[in-house]
Amino acid sequence: MLFINRNYLMWSYLRVIKIMDFIFHMVSKKKTKTSGEEFDLFLTEVGKKLKSYREAAGYTSYEHFAYDKNIGRAQYGKYERGTEDMRLSSLFKLLEAMDVSWEEFFKGKAAK
Repeated sequence: MLFINRNYLMWSYLRVIKIMDFIFHMVSKKKTKTSGEEFDLFLTEVGKKLKSYREAAGYTSYEHFAYDKNIGRAQYGKYERGTEDMRLSSLFKLLEAMDVSWEEFFKGKAAK
């Protein structure tokens, strides 16, 4: 018969809870870096522009576009929905993949 120390099990359980709590707080801190209604609107508008340029390039699905351009599918979907902040290097890579200059992207007009 195998004997398991009850105190050891409790210690292990509490350790796992502490680790999970730490991970949760690290993730939630990341998501609250920049917030505010104006910034959320900005992200949404950038996402709409990305979507319009993707569709103008002939892609009806963001998943197919991301796969063809070697971009993370889930991450790109968040960018298009405006739910995730992106680095400038990521935006630069996306604009290169779409063959769109940054000047054109920030002019104010969406792709037709």
